[in-house]
Amino acid sequence: GNIGYNILSIGLIKDRVDAIYNDRLVSINYLLQSDRDGYQARIAFSEALTYSDYGSRDDEKLEEQFGLVKENMDQLNARFMDFKKIFISTGGNATEHFAQFEENYDEVMIFSAQLQELLTANKLREANALYFGQFTEKFETMRTAVDKLSEISLNEAEIEYAQSMKKADEITLLAFVFFGVILMIMVLAGIALTRSIVNQLGCEPAEAADI
Repeated sequence: GNIGYNILSIGLIKDRVDAIYNDRLVSINYLLQSDRDGYQARIAFSEALTYSDYGSRDDEKLEEQFGLVKENMDQLNARFMDFKKIFISTGGNATEHFAQFEENYDEVMIFSAQLQELLTANKLREANALYFGQFTEKFETMRTAVDKLSEISLNEAEIEYAQSMKKADEITLLAFVFFGVILMIMVLAGIALTRSIVNQLGCEPAEAADI
């Protein structure tokens, strides 16, 4: 029974370790990559503002930065959705942080299109006002949602790890107890066997050998 319990418990620990990797680490990796994509999109927009300056306007590089902004924003959303799919499918709650991200992402994309139009039209003052105002506000709110979800996922991974370690400690303790009991039984059985032989011989084995 003890061996069967240990085998079952080891199986449960393996499942939990697999879950920590597949459900937590992989999904958190998606989340971290989406955050990196957002950061790179911000850099691309900053450079676009630089290339739009009246004294050093570079339309070719400006168009290149617009492409990088779109690419990174698309990747940000795709990777966030990959994270969400894993998080929800493994029993995670659809927290308000998902809604916070999605609502602000949509607004950031609207402001991104407006910024591109303003920069293309060489309206640098209006573009700067939008970028450092509404765009940055919504962008940071969106990234805050990512940070909160990262924290939630890490906390859940720590809980699952702690549960796995506790179960491993239980198995180790039970194994020691089990083998201790087996050893005790073997010792007692040896003593009982010796006494049985002595009783049958009517004397100690050494004395019987001398007779």
